[in-house]
Amino acid sequence: MTDFKFISANETYKALFYQLPKVLFESKKYIKMSNDSKIAYAMLKDRCEYSLQNNWVDKNGNIYFIFTTEELMELLHVGNKKVAAIKKELASFGLLLSKRMPPKTMPDGTKKGVPARLYLGQLDLTATDVFTDKRASSSESSESVEKTSSGKPHEINENSQSVEKTSSEKPLSQQHSPESVERTHNLYQTIDQNLKKQEETKRYSRNLSKQDDLLLKDFANDMIALSKSFLPYQALLCIQIYSNSFDEAYELMKAVHNAKANAEKQLHETLRYEMLNIDNNYAVLDADVRITRTIKNVFMTQKTETVKNLKGLMFVWSTNCFLELINEKCRIDELINSN
Repeated sequence: MTDFKFISANETYKALFYQLPKVLFESKKYIKMSNDSKIAYAMLKDRCEYSLQNNWVDKNGNIYFIFTTEELMELLHVGNKKVAAIKKELASFGLLLSKRMPPKTMPDGTKKGVPARLYLGQLDLTATDVFTDKRASSSESSESVEKTSSGKPHEINENSQSVEKTSSEKPLSQQHSPESVERTHNLYQTIDQNLKKQEETKRYSRNLSKQDDLLLKDFANDMIALSKSFLPYQALLCIQIYSNSFDEAYELMKAVHNAKANAEKQLHETLRYEMLNIDNNYAVLDADVRITRTIKNVFMTQKTETVKNLKGLMFVWSTNCFLELINEKCRIDELINSN
């Protein structure tokens, strides 16, 4: 008994864990999956941050992995046959997709095989599989009752009942928050109107100093007026709405600027972004919409997944967007020159 090592409070916080989704063990869809495959899914999901660091993101913004069979054997601590069985089982449940890549041409003209790209699929979740902090909501409701209490219990009960009736009598479509309604519509049809409405509602939910709040409120307009950014107004407005402070918005904007420079360096091409809007030959690229959509998707990912480095994710996805724009612009230039 003297050799027993107790788990102290400090040691609990030092440990690192794999997140093993509860739905894999309780959903009828995944209950027959082997535990080896479930653990393998959790371990691969944990490597998503590693993929972002290595820029393993395809042109559609989807994260992939590059692992040889030997690397998977080492990662999962299993043999060759077991790796094949795990990959096959995960694929049968729609949780793993293997995409073969063409061989790489070496400087001497020989062909070298490239490992397949592995894509993880999203779990099929239901409403009961999503975690909600009931304690937070209950504490908030109790605090609101205490603040509004005037020592008259009957008045409180009557008010709460009237609130419940008015909320239940409304159609479900009217009970949704403005943010959920906005997600179901195309961002670019009414982007200015929708984002400005969100700005008015979210400004008061952030606990910012008056000075920082004022700077963030006019972020998009100020960056354009001061010629601090080449980004379109819609993209800057999107950064303004979803940032928590002026400093964060400015750093995210710089990440997009650095992504453009990174793409130019990789392709040895200089992109004059303003020319994409001036020259009608480049109108087909729809550059403003694509860069705004990329920035929007980064913030949407933060809402639905755990993002440890938002600035890094913004840099990676924006780099891929600019790589596509530069490549497509070059093809247009080649067609123009050939004609």
